[in-house]
Amino acid sequence: NRKKIILICLGLIFVLAGYYFFTVSCLRIEEEKNPVNVTVDLKKDQKKDRSESLKKQEFFVDCRLARERNQSQQVEVLKEIAANPVSSAETRDQAQQELMKITERAAREAELEKLVVAQGAQDAVVLIQGKSATVIIQGKSLSSSDAEKIREIVGRVAFLEPGNIFVIPKP
Repeated sequence: NRKKIILICLGLIFVLAGYYFFTVSCLRIEEEKNPVNVTVDLKKDQKKDRSESLKKQEFFVDCRLARERNQSQQVEVLKEIAANPVSSAETRDQAQQELMKITERAAREAELEKLVVAQGAQDAVVLIQGKSATVIIQGKSLSSSDAEKIREIVGRVAFLEPGNIFVIPKP
């Protein structure tokens, strides 16, 4: 009788152990199938974040390209005037002076963009127009103290009054 009870108990233990291992292995197989969905979801979120980041960067790249195209067109016209023997000496001198101004302004804009980024901005575009400047900063908002620092730097490098410097955050 005791042997039968022990054999029945051992049999139950084997059956329960087999059932346990069978269900655990099935769960593992299911877990191996499901992580793909989780990974895909994460990748979609990452792609969305990258896409938004690229769109933000595109704005700043587009601004720089538009500025450079405009400057190139101005330079071409001024070079033609400066090289034209029919133009008066005074007109050629003015064209050459304007060429120098454009070159200096382009160098200042590039330098200022690096200085603004060094202040902590993710990206920046500086547009100098005569006696004023516009600084576009990548970010949702800008504290007044950060804006003042940027105005001070731009004013010092571009020889402009801080009141003529406009700082605009671009989300």
